[in-house]
Amino acid sequence: MAEITIVGGKGQHHAGCVCTDNIDLQSGRCAVTHGINGEFIKSNACSYCYAKYLFKNKYEIKPSITTEYLRNEIQRRNKEKTKENDKSKNVKSIRLGKLTEIWDTLHPEQSKKTLISVIYACNDLELPIMLMTKLLPYDKDIALTLTTNKDGVLHYSLGSDDLELGAVTQGMTNKRRIEEAQKYYDFGVNVYLRLVADVVQPMTGKHKEIEQVGIPLLITPLRYSSKELFVLNTKLEWNEAKEQGYKFDRGTLRPQLIHPTWGNKNTHAYCGIVGDSLGCNACGLFGGRRKWIKDE
Repeated sequence: MAEITIVGGKGQHHAGCVCTDNIDLQSGRCAVTHGINGEFIKSNACSYCYAKYLFKNKYEIKPSITTEYLRNEIQRRNKEKTKENDKSKNVKSIRLGKLTEIWDTLHPEQSKKTLISVIYACNDLELPIMLMTKLLPYDKDIALTLTTNKDGVLHYSLGSDDLELGAVTQGMTNKRRIEEAQKYYDFGVNVYLRLVADVVQPMTGKHKEIEQVGIPLLITPLRYSSKELFVLNTKLEWNEAKEQGYKFDRGTLRPQLIHPTWGNKNTHAYCGIVGDSLGCNACGLFGGRRKWIKDE
């Protein structure tokens, strides 16, 4: 049985990023790849997911943990960081949901037990916590544990229903996610709507509706890992990309500019690379921020 382990993340590759210590609550694959009976349907993975190539026909929710377990795991991780000369040095916060979901709609009891155990352990150790989700429904117990965290934040990832078939199949459309996010927000949880969007292209009507919801918005600039997704989403040809504001770099096609309809770089909070800079708001920790950092 897979156990909860703290691993590195994009914070090891981008200066200033706080996502240096991550925990996944599911093993083998992400719960969005479930069919209606729990069978593995790889095409249900989000079209833009950078981890979907790792998913296999193997799945489990990791068992719950104690505070002592997390304390020992942090000590192990800190030793690992020292050995690797990791500039982030010590575990200062925990991000849940690097490669997989934090919730499973088909197994809510085990999902809740594991998730709450990790939040409780982080609370006991006064560790800020970041939760990333598409599937989490409103639960008062979870809301309460998050409001008692030192500096917790809950992110509802939004995008396009057409590109997120697994979440939609399980009833978690983008509209439903906003509804669940609103419930946590009204309870007093620090919530962000994390919008994955191609910022080279104009804002759509749906984007503008999300902008008006009233929950803080964090934009993740979409990057393309396949020609098929680029053509499908932009209606452009791959050989037109460079002239239209994109650049192929480090294995993906990345945005080089922000369309004026999004405002300037500081109109919204960003999480991701545009051109040669990384937009960062510390994932909403520490009151959030709107900062652009030279990407190395």
